[in-house]
Amino acid sequence: MNIWEIAQRIRQRFSCGDRNGDGKTWLVRRISRKLDLDEQQQERLITLQRHMRSGRESLRQNLPQTREGISEMLLTDNGDNPQLSAFLRDELDSTLYAANTQGEAIIQAFTDFHASLNSQQREQLQRHWQKRQRCFGTSHRHH
Repeated sequence: MNIWEIAQRIRQRFSCGDRNGDGKTWLVRRISRKLDLDEQQQERLITLQRHMRSGRESLRQNLPQTREGISEMLLTDNGDNPQLSAFLRDELDSTLYAANTQGEAIIQAFTDFHASLNSQQREQLQRHWQKRQRCFGTSHRHH
């Protein structure tokens, strides 16, 4: 087991875990408190989170084999390796397929969750989102 797999297991176990068996992770609980979500809204948020996790897992599923395949092909001595190009193209195609497949479910779950919010909750969610974007240096707001 490498360091990335260990880190992933730690995150799964301690960061995002469902400790009470109710499907509510710390993130769902936090958002629920901040937005004062009712049970139906919380269920939609849980559904969204499950779809997002499923999407991440499906994208990560073949990552070890991809890394191994690239490592093997990088050992070849010629710089123009058609096998490497074909391998990378196949990996990209399968990743895009997985992203598109999972993406539709994520989009639907997000729109369902968003539609369940009232205007005050939507404003709070937007403020929270903008704050997170600034924290991570990814804000693209135009003034």
